[in-house]
Amino acid sequence: MPVIMLSARVGEEASAEGLAEGADDYLTKPFTARELLSRVSSHLKLSRMRTRAARTESALRMEVHHPNEFDTSSGLFVIDPVSTSLQLQERKERLENILASIQDAFVALDSCMRCAYANNNAAAMLGAKKEGTAGTSMRTWRWSAHSRRYVRRPDWPQGVAASE
Repeated sequence: MPVIMLSARVGEEASAEGLAEGADDYLTKPFTARELLSRVSSHLKLSRMRTRAARTESALRMEVHHPNEFDTSSGLFVIDPVSTSLQLQERKERLENILASIQDAFVALDSCMRCAYANNNAAAMLGAKKEGTAGTSMRTWRWSAHSRRYVRRPDWPQGVAASE
């Protein structure tokens, strides 16, 4: 909201003090009603223009940073579930390709020590197929020095550790 300071104090110093205090304009007596209305009208127009410019700038920044998710006409984020699902699938595939390409065994565990992901080298080390490792508890495996790989503990049924 613009502020126009009306004062009886005349002079450059008084005007400078009023503007330094945050006024948008400084009008000294005597002034006419027409002059006051013109200044109020001008400042309101400038204020609206600044507000529109700020909104446009914000919308353009959002469009640049989130081109597929931001609708400039409404100023709202629009999330396309199909597009988002495809993006997530592409990211998952890219991550799996990276993890599959590394030479080390890689296993990702969830908070219950169940295998959430194992690359081919980890599956080979566990003596299992990659598809068969997901969801199995790592608590059911032990290192066998004889076979130089992890083996499932024979005294534990597969579901015991997962239900702990």
